[in-house]
Amino acid sequence: MRSLAIAAVTALVLATASAAVERLSPEEARARIQTLVEEALAGRAVGLSVALAYDGNILLEEGYGTIEVEHDVATNAESIFRIGSITKQFTAALVMKQVESGKIGLDDPISKFVDYPTQGKEVTVRHLLTHTSGIKSYTGLGAEWIKTVPLEMTHEELLGLVDDLPFDFDPGTKYRYNNTGYYLLGVILEEVSGKSFAELLAEEITDPLELTRTRYGSNGDIIRNRAQGYEFRNGELANDDLIGMSQPGAAGAMLSTAGDLLRWQRALRAGQVVSAKSYEQMITPYTLSDGESTDYGFGLSMDEADGLRRVQHGGGINGFNSMLAHFPDTGVGVAVISNSNGFRASNLARDIARAVHDREVEISDLPVPPAEQKRLGGTYAFDELPMEITIVGRDDQLFAQPTGQAEDRLLRQAEGRYRASFDKEVKVDFAEGSPSPTLTLQQGGGTYVAKRKSDG
Repeated sequence: MRSLAIAAVTALVLATASAAVERLSPEEARARIQTLVEEALAGRAVGLSVALAYDGNILLEEGYGTIEVEHDVATNAESIFRIGSITKQFTAALVMKQVESGKIGLDDPISKFVDYPTQGKEVTVRHLLTHTSGIKSYTGLGAEWIKTVPLEMTHEELLGLVDDLPFDFDPGTKYRYNNTGYYLLGVILEEVSGKSFAELLAEEITDPLELTRTRYGSNGDIIRNRAQGYEFRNGELANDDLIGMSQPGAAGAMLSTAGDLLRWQRALRAGQVVSAKSYEQMITPYTLSDGESTDYGFGLSMDEADGLRRVQHGGGINGFNSMLAHFPDTGVGVAVISNSNGFRASNLARDIARAVHDREVEISDLPVPPAEQKRLGGTYAFDELPMEITIVGRDDQLFAQPTGQAEDRLLRQAEGRYRASFDKEVKVDFAEGSPSPTLTLQQGGGTYVAKRKSDG
């Protein structure tokens, strides 16, 4: 199951805490975060960059654990991590600055700026920003892309992986997360400005805002206090696989710290990067051609967490994953970066937000009766996913083993209702009947039904 883990805010006013939603005091919040971090480091976290802000004021920015295991180098607040797709909100802001200057129009066809074959379809800048272009995402090509990942590639070489492939859908008709779209936005920015994306990022954002630990990534540059990325292979810690930093480009190549990310978040909301109007556009969900609204604006996603509005974006790249979130109803900002793909920064960010809002969810761990173990035991197959889950019971407990993955224990909440021990937000519910005919998995915002293949 681990492999599946996949409203407006006024720009010029930093949100203040709502009287209806309380926050912990700064002292209580720091103590609660310390406990959560210790729990993370006792698991699969290696190094962590963590920061918390109330109303734009940073209360905590710290590094925990290790950024380089081989030499036992401790993480500190200045340790710099890859942030993956959090890069996209920086890219979107750079685009909006060009929109404000009149050099780019949101509804301009991309053919105005780049020579990319759109196969008779009109793809606009807005489509790229909102993941609605229908262009094939190069990171979704499987083995064909994976074999190129260690290489430094030119724009022509990377885009050549997808530029002759059929569109996934007509522009504006569907939403599908797309790294090619944001890579193309980086190319457009370079064409319009006459500068590299890295130069534009420094001149327009990081230097003026004094984000001294935020920059475009590089495998060649000496970057002091830079974290090494790690992954788990067969349960053992290993260095992450090499990735050419030209590959993620404007879609995910940046480095930063949790503290710098909260400074960026504050500046973006406060009108120090783009105008209030531009920021409103960035946090306005795109409406598809059939009238259905997505939860994505320009480089930012809008949703709810524990009943609170949230503006957020996560990121994942070889050996690293990250989460940056703001809660406009309470003025809380949270940033977490992990240098281990075995530990999800989004889970810790969620737990921190839940803790400081004093909204922790009670998770039960009830014994599983023998009759229920028998009723639920068996192998279940998904129609939508290339995966099966085998359920077995023993010693008053229930266990789940997805195809090709380690076994995990399920925590019983009630008859037929369970949570995953590795991520308590993951729900596994079994249908009535003996034996149970189906199970329903809820994870990463998706709901997937699996039908019983055989009894346990």
